[in-house]
Parts: sequence; C-alpha cells; structure tokens
Amino acid sequence: MNNYNERILVVEDDCQIRNFIKYIIEKEGYKLFNACNGESALSIIVSEKNRFNYIRFRTT
Repeated sequence: MNNYNERILVVEDDCQIRNFIKYIIEKEGYKLFNACNGESALSIIVSEKNRFNYIRFRTT
C-alpha cells in the first residue's frame, strides 16, 4: 500500500460503481471522498476547502 497525499473526490450515482472505485483507490493508499450527487459533492468540496488533486464526476 502506498502512502499518497493525493485527495480524490468521486461523484457517482451508481452505488456499485462508487463502491468499486472506492475499493480500488483506497487499496492504492489515496484519500477518497465519495458523493452520490452534485449537491453532496459541492458540500464536500466546501467543507474540505477544495483541497482535491482530482475530481471525477459522473451521474446519469
């Protein structure tokens, strides 16, 4: 397991995909934040003061 300082926000409305992405990313040692919709994502971004290295946003 790597010890990265990168912070990743994943916005995905499909719970199974979100959990799979979480499993892969955390296994590699990244700090992951998950949101199921845009409103949740914005709340996380504000509370974390936009300190993300990467944001993946996908909803249907």
